[in-house]
Amino acid sequence: MTASASLPEHLCRAAAWQEDVTVEHIADVYAQAILAAADAEGQAQTVLEEFDSLVEDLLDRLPEWEAVLCSPRISPEEKIGVLQRVFQGRCSVVFLESLKTLARRGRLDCLRPIRQRLHVHWERRKHQVRVLIRSAAALSPSELDQIRQVLRTKLADEPILQTEVDPQLIGGLVLRIGDVIYDGSLANQLEHLRQRILQRSEQKFMGTGTPPSPTKAP
Repeated sequence: MTASASLPEHLCRAAAWQEDVTVEHIADVYAQAILAAADAEGQAQTVLEEFDSLVEDLLDRLPEWEAVLCSPRISPEEKIGVLQRVFQGRCSVVFLESLKTLARRGRLDCLRPIRQRLHVHWERRKHQVRVLIRSAAALSPSELDQIRQVLRTKLADEPILQTEVDPQLIGGLVLRIGDVIYDGSLANQLEHLRQRILQRSEQKFMGTGTPPSPTKAP
């Protein structure tokens, strides 16, 4: 039996999300440094577009490139040599130097989250905020409009909605705004209810000395 098989599903999902958040923290440090360097040269938008092109035109279309850049078997020096040959004279200096720095520090595997964090900071400048919505079923345009209206009243920025369908949620919504997760799914509510039932059974047992009968999860 694997470790994940012995854990409740909602805990496995929470652990996966926490791992994503940790990677984003690392990516955010690099994204801010890259933007600062790009700002100093007046090339912030250019560098953002170059990262978009790197991911969409190269990594997405040629997965073997991503495998090479992320491989621990290829030395940083070899990766830098490849980057020099491919990008020298074809991109901004800030972009190429950023890639070389990531290669030296073994962080080329963070290219996608770094690109995502670059967009987050760019959107903040335009008073926008990205919101990830997970739901058990696809949301209709009218439902998304309602969510957008609610978020507008709660947030200082204009929400940019991204959606994912996760049938394991059963019902309700899970919203992620930045690094904060708001879990209002039915699955999460059922797990909390189950925990409360178990706690009441344990308290009754401690008070009476009578073992609790097995309790089925809702």
